Amino acid sequence: MSNDTRAVVRHERGRVAQQGISGEIRRLQKTHALLIAIQFASNHDAEFDVSDALAAIIGAIEESLRALDKIALEAAR
Repeated sequence: MSNDTRAVVRHERGRVAQQGISGEIRRLQKTHALLIAIQFASNHDAEFDVSDALAAIIGAIEESLRALDKIALEAAR
C-alpha cells in the first residue's frame, strides 16, 4: 500500500470516528437532559418511579460507552 493510500485510509477512518463521536456526544447530551428533567421533577415532588428513569439513563450511558469503545477500536486499526 502506498503512502498516499495509507493517508487516504487514515483520513477516512478519522472522519468516520469523528462522526461517530459526534453522534455519541448528541446522545449523551440527550441523556444529560433526561437527568436534569428527573432532578427537576424530584425537586418539585412529582410522583414517578425514579428507579425506572435511572435505569433508562444507565442503559443509555452503557450503550454510549460500548459505541465509543467500538469507535476507538475501529480507529486504532
